[in-house]
Amino acid sequence: MTYIPGYIKLYENGELHKRRDLLYEKLNSCDLCPKKCKVNRHESIGVCRVGDRIKISEFVLYKGEEPLQNEKKVQNIDLVTATPYLPFIFDALILSVEKGLEIPLVWNTSSYESVETLKLLDGVVDIYLADIRYTTEYAARRYSKTPDYWDFAKEAVKEMYNQTKGQYIFENDIMKKGLIIRVLVLPNNIDEAKDTLKFIAKLDKNILVSLMDQYVPVYMTKEYPEINRLLKKSEYDKVVDTMLELGLDGWIQEHKLLEGD
Repeated sequence: MTYIPGYIKLYENGELHKRRDLLYEKLNSCDLCPKKCKVNRHESIGVCRVGDRIKISEFVLYKGEEPLQNEKKVQNIDLVTATPYLPFIFDALILSVEKGLEIPLVWNTSSYESVETLKLLDGVVDIYLADIRYTTEYAARRYSKTPDYWDFAKEAVKEMYNQTKGQYIFENDIMKKGLIIRVLVLPNNIDEAKDTLKFIAKLDKNILVSLMDQYVPVYMTKEYPEINRLLKKSEYDKVVDTMLELGLDGWIQEHKLLEGD
């Protein structure tokens, strides 16, 4: 049986149009993300620096994600950190369905999301690809200036899990529906990664996890000496051990960028 994306049904019963209209209403006093800046985006830009127009930089076939696509065909549409653009995305989705779109929609997110906004994606998004970056206020404040990150992220991930109902659908080894949680291990921060894995295991040990080792110190990392280096193999391996001890499944990387000890 061929998988039919959830947004097709919502288009057919008119729900997709209703949610699109509600999202446009939110632009009058924007509360799409946890910042809830309440800016009228028809008159100004929000904290996200987005107003009521969308600009497209590029669209590409990207083969760097987890097993969401094969080598020859586009298997999904991957929307990356797209919350400020939701009204326009729904517009585009409606037009695309009318032109025959029928591949899964991927919501690729930092997990710093409002549960209220995620509820508007229920049945629209087929695959959630969620990063969990920090589990402490200290790390979130220090590295991302977002001290409430974990407060929102843990509730957002629970909502994504509830929407996918802990189920996975694959066709020809290609994911069509489900939740993947990505954990990037940072130097000198392996306890954060371990706590993230424990949170996931408590939620559901069947959640697929991508444990990433490709951290590269760039941009302003010189201001944070504890993370101004590549990850060590021993650090990553300790987190891998925790993942295996917890009985979690998913993807482990191959140490291409890791420092020796």
